[in-house]
Amino acid sequence: MACLYNILYMPETLNLTNSTPGAPLTLEMIKGVLVKEVLARPTLCIGDVAAMLGVGPRTLSAVLKREVGGNFCSFISDLRLAEAERLLRLRRYARFSAEQIGLMVGFASRQSFYPHFKEKYGCTPIEYRSRNLNENKRPEDADF
Repeated sequence: MACLYNILYMPETLNLTNSTPGAPLTLEMIKGVLVKEVLARPTLCIGDVAAMLGVGPRTLSAVLKREVGGNFCSFISDLRLAEAERLLRLRRYARFSAEQIGLMVGFASRQSFYPHFKEKYGCTPIEYRSRNLNENKRPEDADF
């Protein structure tokens, strides 16, 4: 099972079907569509993403199951949580409340964001931010 970091940040190539016509769909293409769409719509569904990628929902579902070991909803939730966690560490997003960041990454409400975040990271988004904002030392996370 590939970890979410690899799905989001490692360029790899996936062949979605046994006989994909033309060039194979790359994981970068999937990530590009998902990141853009996850941040834009809390109501994102597998049919929308599959249509953008030019494959059927069953094919996309099978690929996600094989590559990340989960279904579309859990993959999208993990993607949103990873992006929220990243934004909470960045000083340039400190002016946004944790609730606003949850909404920015596609959670429909505070009530849907906070419990998922706490389950994954063991603390609330506010607690996470207070622990990690000042420890931000990675070059890709530097303030502008």
